[in-house]
Amino acid sequence: MKVSTNTDGVDKISAEYIRKDLKKVKQSGQENRAENDASEDRVEISSKAFDLNTLQAAAMQAPDVRTGKVADIKNRVDNNTYKISYEELAERLMEDAWMA
Repeated sequence: MKVSTNTDGVDKISAEYIRKDLKKVKQSGQENRAENDASEDRVEISSKAFDLNTLQAAAMQAPDVRTGKVADIKNRVDNNTYKISYEELAERLMEDAWMA
């Protein structure tokens, strides 16, 4: 079984939140400069972007292989008790196809 460590989706979501927040800050900064030329530049990252960054870091630290699950499946394959639900397999393949 291949476990995907692809974080492109998380990276894209994080980048989008950061991009939106920076756009808001830039617009706010332009408005402030119009009112007062001596204004300071500052950047604020939303709590959502911070939370996404924290979740991404936690996901990257998670182990790539769940050794307990792998051992259980290997045991069931060796004992000829591992059964595959072809309906569930087909559903997951279809979900993956729609997500791509």
